[in-house]
Amino acid sequence: MTSGAPRIDPKPVDQWGDDARAALEAAFPRAAPRILSPGPDALPASNAISTLMHYPALAGPFLAYSTVLLETPALG
Repeated sequence: MTSGAPRIDPKPVDQWGDDARAALEAAFPRAAPRILSPGPDALPASNAISTLMHYPALAGPFLAYSTVLLETPALG
């Protein structure tokens, strides 16, 4: 039986290192400044992205691949 709690908690944006920030900026150059902003107009980072940021070396390539799929799908 599962508890419903995530196995790995999403990492808060204010705890992301430079490598995690660089991965986000490379994948989402237009949205990254608003996600990384501490201001009131900041966009919330999704739980999936925040969880990936525990492993920025994996997050960078995964987000780059996901962005290609989103922006230039081969099907359709």
